[in-house]
Order: sequence, then C-alpha cells, then structure tokens
Amino acid sequence: MDPRKLYIDQRHAAFCVYCGGHPSTREHVPSKVLLDEPFPPNLPVVGSCKSCNNGYSKDEEYFAVAVECAACNSVDPNALQRASVARKLRESPSLATRISYAVKQSDLGGAILVKLENDRVVRVLMKLARGHVAYEFGESVLDDPSERWVGTLAEMSIGSREKFESPPLPILFPEIGSRAFSRMFALKESKSSPHDWQVLQEGRYRYLVSPSPFIVRLVVSEYLAAEFRWD
Repeated sequence: MDPRKLYIDQRHAAFCVYCGGHPSTREHVPSKVLLDEPFPPNLPVVGSCKSCNNGYSKDEEYFAVAVECAACNSVDPNALQRASVARKLRESPSLATRISYAVKQSDLGGAILVKLENDRVVRVLMKLARGHVAYEFGESVLDDPSERWVGTLAEMSIGSREKFESPPLPILFPEIGSRAFSRMFALKESKSSPHDWQVLQEGRYRYLVSPSPFIVRLVVSEYLAAEFRWD
C-alpha cells in the first residue's frame, strides 16, 4: 500500500483538522518553526483553513523560543543551540523582553521552567496533537481532550518515564487505509510497532499516536513532553 495514495488523504483534506471549517490551505505538522534546517523530507501535511493556519503563528513562535530558552537554561541568544531561535530573539526585542520577564517570574533555583504563558503552550501542543491524529488516522478530534498532561522529561520519575516512552496498546487495529494501518504491515517482519514513536528530527521532535482511544504523545527538543487523550 503506497502511503502517498491513502484514501484518508481525501477525507482529511475535506475539512480543517483544527476547527472543521473549509481547508483552503495545507499546513505542516509540526510547523517548521519547531524544526531545524535542513528540514526532514516528507513532513506530515494536513488540511487547514486560512484562519487556523495564520492564527497560531505568534503562539508557535513564542512556543519555539520559550522551549529553547528553557532547554538551554538561558535567554542569551549566544547560549542557545538553535540558530533560528537565537535569530528571532535578536530580531524581536519585544519577544525577548516578554520571554525574559516570564522566565524571571518562573525561576526556581536557577532553573528555567517551560510553563510560561501556559495557555499558549497548551494551545500549540493541542494543535499539534490534533494534526497528528488527522494525518495518521484521517479522523478529527475537535472537542477538548478527556485527559491532558504537559511537563518536562527531567521532572518524570523513572517509572513515569518508562510508561511514557512505551507505546500504549490499542484496543482496535488502525482503520484500513490509514497510515498507521499501512505502517503496521510494513513493519510486520520487524519488532517495531505501528504505534511506536515517529522521529521527525532527531533531538528536535518526535511523536506517537495510538487509536481506541486516541492517545497522542509529543516530545519537543527532548525537553518538553505532553500527552493528550480523547476517549
């Protein structure tokens, strides 16, 4: 089964995966602001309305900068690993001031917390989770998740980290024609699971999605972690 010709492409191209409106644009999941150049080939793409495509841009920019500053424990552009984020801080004094102020308010013993403007962080993560469900399974999850968790890998206990890293066992097989279904057969000769982690860029972004119920786990910059569940 050719994953470029899955029938779910037509299905999730018929609506905006974030609001259910008309999908007048196509959008990468995740946004390229969360990745480094050269960008990985064949990035996931989903249908989005123009309003959703443009409406998250400022939040995603803030999110990328906040996570990088937290991961590097610095708001000094010269101390950051991601050149694109360092450039944004240098070119946007207002954004740098906003991040610096938030970090100062969240400073505990010299550590920078990523829980800055929590509503914006969760909004971006939930958008990413909805996009991954649509891309992998051709389904929309427009309602609020029944459960959600956002934190850092460093704050997890050993047991919690092991549970988080282990793919959940789905109750049902993926739907015929979905990418997860195609992956299941492509991997049947290996020990890999179709619901295992998908690494889009090493050290920068990975995710997994499991159906029945939909569970999405995300890791950004091997620092920020999240899980969303739709029953």
